[in-house]
Amino acid sequence: MTEVNEPAGSKDGTVSAEESPVAANDRLWPDLAASGMNWKRDAALAALLTAPTIVEAARTAGVGERTLRRWLADPGFAAEYDAACRQAFNQAIFALQQASGEAVATLRRNLNCGNPAVEVRAASEILAQAAQWQELHDLGDRVAALEEDAATRGPAWG
Repeated sequence: MTEVNEPAGSKDGTVSAEESPVAANDRLWPDLAASGMNWKRDAALAALLTAPTIVEAARTAGVGERTLRRWLADPGFAAEYDAACRQAFNQAIFALQQASGEAVATLRRNLNCGNPAVEVRAASEILAQAAQWQELHDLGDRVAALEEDAATRGPAWG
């Protein structure tokens, strides 16, 4: 007969109301937590990044909607989700940066394409983007100066 291992923790494997779902999973299945193989949570994170709704993400990850909502309310899981969102966004920004050289080349090519409407639109877009980047650069300089000033003054209170 095969021996069945019960989850660690309480004899019946129950979770208290005060315990977070992520902590409960780690407590109830310490071998899984120690191995770093929290595959249900990883699947839920991936699904949250791609599914249009929480309901669909739960279905895709193979967990219940209530479970996924509880995990999202857990600070640890929420932090992992935020980090995953930031990583996905950074990858998208990187892809845009890679394509920006080609986009600028296209605008420059259209400056002299022979179609006045296209040439005006390309020139307007180049000027608008240049002005926007200059404004962003100026704001960055102003923020840096304010931060430096605040650092030399110390806290405003106390």
